[in-house]
Amino acid sequence: MTARILIARKELSILLVNYKTPRLTSLCLSLLYKKFDLSLADIIVVDNDSADESVSYLRSLNWIQLIERRVTATEKCHVAHAQALDLGIQHIYSEFVLIIHTDTFIYNPKIVDIMLRLIREHKDVACVGTNHQRFRKMHKRVWRTLKKVTSYYCQGLSYLLGFSDTAPVAFVDRYLKSFCCLWDVDIIKNFGLRFCAEDRNPGYTMQDQLAGLKFNKVIISAKLIFQHLSHVQSGSNAEIGVYNKDHRRAIAFNQLVELHTVKSGAEQEPTLRSEEKFTA
Repeated sequence: MTARILIARKELSILLVNYKTPRLTSLCLSLLYKKFDLSLADIIVVDNDSADESVSYLRSLNWIQLIERRVTATEKCHVAHAQALDLGIQHIYSEFVLIIHTDTFIYNPKIVDIMLRLIREHKDVACVGTNHQRFRKMHKRVWRTLKKVTSYYCQGLSYLLGFSDTAPVAFVDRYLKSFCCLWDVDIIKNFGLRFCAEDRNPGYTMQDQLAGLKFNKVIISAKLIFQHLSHVQSGSNAEIGVYNKDHRRAIAFNQLVELHTVKSGAEQEPTLRSEEKFTA
């Protein structure tokens, strides 16, 4: 009789999508390699048909699982990203998946421990993340909220009076952002959910569907999550040249890359805030 070898199921996979961002992707992955125990977490990268130097870089890494997606027709950026996430989920067999962007830099993996604890504690929780793209100081948060509230009621009045065909958009963003969000893989697969749905941002429709299925989500404060990581909002677009060099997002991107790159052009390990390791 042939003995069966049972391989323990890993608790966590980390999934990210690459599209023509060699600088961001290398910085993001170097942090994951430095800070995570790869015997406990699988790193899965889906390349969205980049056809540039980032592909050869990814092929050179023997510690990631690289999935090369072929694109045969023009796709909107958010649709292409969502399709890549759905493809990546098909290759994930862990209990949970942490989805991050290539412009997300996890300096302290303690945040992942926190997110895992929150999703483990409650069987009805399907995802954990934040509804903020970046951390703002109190006065900026107040000013931004006032502008959103004013815009909401002005647009609502215009809509009611028939001056506008556009309904007002809620001034409190209730959706978890995809730059760093933890998901229950079994729930996604068991209910046949997809990130690519209804031509919306990846995961928005899924969050609505999960609410309809009586699953909950945990929202982490911006203050907590950004104590452990950095996120360059739209950093991927900045690297591929969507913004001009004077745009605030292009400036933020260049400042971060310069912070972590040797002037000679050789990449180095980013300066880390902590020597903690992810322990699951």
